[in-house]
Amino acid sequence: IRCDLCVKEGITAKWQIREREEREMESYEQKLREIYGFQLPSKRKKKADQLMDAPREAKPAPNPKNLTKLFVKNLCAKQVDQEQLCELIPGITHIEWITDRKTGNWYGSVFIEVATPEDAAMAVGSVNKKRAHGRVVNVSYSQPDPKSIWPPHKLKIVK
Repeated sequence: IRCDLCVKEGITAKWQIREREEREMESYEQKLREIYGFQLPSKRKKKADQLMDAPREAKPAPNPKNLTKLFVKNLCAKQVDQEQLCELIPGITHIEWITDRKTGNWYGSVFIEVATPEDAAMAVGSVNKKRAHGRVVNVSYSQPDPKSIWPPHKLKIVK
């Protein structure tokens, strides 16, 4: 069951209503800027800005053991792929996507290998506690596991 206004305007889904509301709000804010001559703070971010917050000054985190393996968690499983991960953390050489054992679905955590200990320190210092796709990403050093083979040969980044 739909209301007469939705039928009249051809709205068939909720996303169309949200888009219409956003357009109306943007035009209203534009009118206010023209009338009063000031910029209103925007509560919404554009899609291009959703990948990351404004860049912070890159300060390397201490890396006394010269580790190059990192654990990254709290990534958005629906929006982050290899390309975006490499954009978020430059210098990645290997990625191991951690998946659920039963379903095989990736749930937002990865082990990565970067080229140098300096790259690892820079990644932890600049990306840790930074927002990406609306989530606060956690990046930490990961000790090599003596039982596993790292870096995995089949998970090499191909550019």
